[in-house]
Amino acid sequence: MFDIKMVEKVLSGMGIKKKFLPVIISKAVIDSRTAVKNSIFFAFKGENADGHDFIPQLLQKGVVCVGETGDHQSENFIKVKSVLDFLHKLAKERRENFKGKVIALTGSSGKTSTREILSTMLSLSGSTVYASHSNYNNHIGLPLVILNLPLNIDHMVLEMGMNHSGEIRCLAEIARPDYAFITNIGNAHIGNFESQKDLANAKLELFEYSSAEIIANEDDPYIKDWINANKDKRDIKTYRLKDFSQFYSDFENEPEYMIDNLLTAA
Repeated sequence: MFDIKMVEKVLSGMGIKKKFLPVIISKAVIDSRTAVKNSIFFAFKGENADGHDFIPQLLQKGVVCVGETGDHQSENFIKVKSVLDFLHKLAKERRENFKGKVIALTGSSGKTSTREILSTMLSLSGSTVYASHSNYNNHIGLPLVILNLPLNIDHMVLEMGMNHSGEIRCLAEIARPDYAFITNIGNAHIGNFESQKDLANAKLELFEYSSAEIIANEDDPYIKDWINANKDKRDIKTYRLKDFSQFYSDFENEPEYMIDNLLTAA
């Protein structure tokens, strides 16, 4: 939840002067079916439907709607040049108001499992935790996670996915993580890049474009190269999974990749 005044502030920064009746926004959504009174709906055009088509009926329900087209005569309608740009700016403002710690992770595999293990570990240690869920790890999903964040939380754990260069940089600049790590750099989405090195550089944007404390896996050659090039400039904590051979024997009935995820979270 957040105050509608935050929306007014971000719009003002974009040169849009708009005043709303005092209200607390209950949640931020992109699925019209989940929109309720005093929620905020971001209209995106999908493969099968255009969110703008649902704006009239949502306005009647008391939903604040953000869109790029239409001339709806309602104080709850916000017209912007780019819904995505506004979503990102609003999420950045929300992040500014969060006083807990943000942990961001990406990788070619193991992201979701590691996120869930880490969240459980933090909860068991006594922390309150809010984390990414389902596939909300891209340029639309991650800002929504931040907007729906309760502010009285100790840790927010954000999973970051990517298909192309520049995506992780965008997410890192929105999330401004306090801690960041990459599970591994494999060849997922390699078809979108000219080489494995280009793919690695896209993952390493999480380290390059955030001021986070880096938790770095020295077993991965691309991460190791980044450590060597930046160890005198950044706060880096390193680990090597291969140093925990005894741990693997303790979990001999578990697949090795799951033990890797557990160790990475630890």
